[in-house]
Amino acid sequence: KQQNLSIIKSGLEDFSISRSAARTKLWGVPVPGDETQYMYVWMDALSNYINILGYAADDQKYGAFWTHAKEITHIVGKDINRFHTVYWPALLLSAGVRLPTRVFVHGFLTVEGQKMSKSLGNVVDPFELVKKYGVDPFRYHLLREMPSYGDGDWSASRFRERYTADLANGLGNFVSRVAALAEKAGEFKAHEPAKEVAAKIDETKKTVAAKMEEFRFNEALAAITLAAPFSRSSG
Repeated sequence: KQQNLSIIKSGLEDFSISRSAARTKLWGVPVPGDETQYMYVWMDALSNYINILGYAADDQKYGAFWTHAKEITHIVGKDINRFHTVYWPALLLSAGVRLPTRVFVHGFLTVEGQKMSKSLGNVVDPFELVKKYGVDPFRYHLLREMPSYGDGDWSASRFRERYTADLANGLGNFVSRVAALAEKAGEFKAHEPAKEVAAKIDETKKTVAAKMEEFRFNEALAAITLAAPFSRSSG
């Protein structure tokens, strides 16, 4: 954020959105009327945010998701932060188009402290993990273990630990015990939870809502898993 603000404060100048055919190796959209120039790939990519919604035809989808939407949130990696928070707003302003309301910039995913690389052979295959553990455990680990605003490190051993501790022994065991108790009790009349339990539930809901609003998914999930033991001890 500070880096981008310094770029703006230093004074913005016009910038080219095309590159020579030789430089782009003919990759991209040709500039109309000039076959020697091609649209720079990020310019074409950025415009897809509104083009896919029917911007040119003023489509209903464009109006619903952009013009009249309460919020417009971009989710981007930190390596393309400048394009989304400096160049893209400048392009939209020049066209008289509404700007995004928020941009969530996340970090990278490393593997045991190293950048993912085919040459190193440390690329993680998500399909294999999903096949073995299921979609939800994999999603849970990525959201619970990886910080929203920094780089996150993947470790197979850490994934298994988190899976066992939080899902199997933690929340999983809690749900299993509640289900077994309900089955054993048969029909029973629902009643209001104890005051301390109700207060903890309300507190957790507020915490989770606030963390989700800030895109702090790992902290939101931490609040939920921390609340489960309280529910067990008070039940």
